[in-house]
Amino acid sequence: MEAKIFSVEARETSASLIEECVIGMVVQAAMLDTTEEAQRVITLYLDSGMTEAWFANPHAKKVFASMVRLWRETHRIDVYLIGESCGETDYAMACGEKVSSSANADEYCETLRRKYVHRTFTSEMARLIQRSGPDTIAETLSQVDALQKKLKATEAQATANQARERLAAAGIVFQEWRSFMDNPPAPFDWIITDVVAKGMKGDVNAKSKCRKSFFGMQLALCVATGQPFLGMQVPRPRRTVYFNLELMECGSWERGAAMEGAMGPSPVSDMLFIVNLRGKADKLRKCTNELVAEVRRLGIELVILDPRYKLIRDGEDENSAACCSFVTR
Repeated sequence: MEAKIFSVEARETSASLIEECVIGMVVQAAMLDTTEEAQRVITLYLDSGMTEAWFANPHAKKVFASMVRLWRETHRIDVYLIGESCGETDYAMACGEKVSSSANADEYCETLRRKYVHRTFTSEMARLIQRSGPDTIAETLSQVDALQKKLKATEAQATANQARERLAAAGIVFQEWRSFMDNPPAPFDWIITDVVAKGMKGDVNAKSKCRKSFFGMQLALCVATGQPFLGMQVPRPRRTVYFNLELMECGSWERGAAMEGAMGPSPVSDMLFIVNLRGKADKLRKCTNELVAEVRRLGIELVILDPRYKLIRDGEDENSAACCSFVTR
C-alpha cells in the first residue's frame, strides 16, 4: 500500500513541468503580442475539456482559472492582469520562460489530460486500499482491478481518438465502401479528354533528339488555346506554364514563333506563361514553396517542366523517390 501511495507522489512531481509548459504556452504567446496564437491555444485547451482540476499544482490551478476567466470576460490574455487577479504573477512569468513557442500545445494538452486521468485513478485506488480491512481485502482488490482495467480502456480510447484526429487533419479518412460508392466524387476534369486530367502527374520519356521539347511546347500551346493536341481533344483553354530549363531564350523564342505560325491563333496574354531558366535549374529547387504559391496565385492548371533531368543534382538517381518527389509534390 505504501508503494502505491509513493507512486502517486512521484507522478505529481513529474506532472509539474508539464503543467508549467501548458500555462507557459499561453503566456509566451501573450508576451509576444500574438493575439491570434494566444486565442488558438486557449481555445484548444477549452475545447479539450481542460479545467483547473487537471492541474495538481495549486499555483497552476489559480493561474489557469484566472486565465480562463479573463479570456471569457475580455477575449484578451494579459499576463500581468492574470497574475494580479490571482497573486501569481511570478509563477506565470516563470512558466512563460519554460517554453520557446506554443507550437506543440496540442501535445502538451494531451499529456496533461493523461496525467490527470492517471492521478484520478491512482488516487481512487489508494483510497480504496487505505479503507480496506482484513474482511474486505478481496472486494478491494477486485475494485482495484476493475479500476485498472477502466484506466487501460480509457487510455486506449484516448489513443485511438488522438490517432483518428491526426489522420483526419492529414486528410486520411477510412471511408466505408458502401458510403464511397453511394456518394460518387466529382468526375475527372479533363485537360486532354480521356488522357490527362487536372491533378494528374506524368512523365514523357524518349531517347535524345526525339523532339520531346517540341512535344512539350506544342502541348502547352494547345492546352492554352483549347486546340486539339495530336488529334486528342482539349475541352477548353487552361492556364499553363512552360518551364524551359535547357534552351537559350533566343532558341526558345524561335521555336515558339515557328510553332505559333504553323498552329494558328496565339494564346491570349494571361493563358500561357514561360519561365526561362537555362543554367538556373538549381534555383528552381531552392524556391519550391514560392513557385507553388505563384502557380496557385496565377490559377495555373498545367505545369510543364522541360527537361526534368536538369533538376537532378550530381550523384542523384533520376529514378529515386527523393529525386522525383520534387517534381511530383
